[in-house]
Amino acid sequence: MEYPTFLLALGSLFPSMRGDLLFGILFFLTRIAYNIYFIVTLYRVAPEGLIWRICSATLCLHLFWFYKWSIGFMKKRNLKAAKEL
Repeated sequence: MEYPTFLLALGSLFPSMRGDLLFGILFFLTRIAYNIYFIVTLYRVAPEGLIWRICSATLCLHLFWFYKWSIGFMKKRNLKAAKEL
């Protein structure tokens, strides 16, 4: 789940290697899609358990972060497109 963080750190050290779209894709795959899979699996094993509920809370946080990132990404993309015109 830390691949996106590693990519951000790499982009900070070497700006030419920064990839915002790649970060978003990795973030979605590792912190959202994998989390959903993990929560469903935990729920199937122990529906009355507490662990899948705690993981659901972290999923909500990751969904919020992804929402904020996507808004920023679209703003940057639109600004870049406006500059090219």
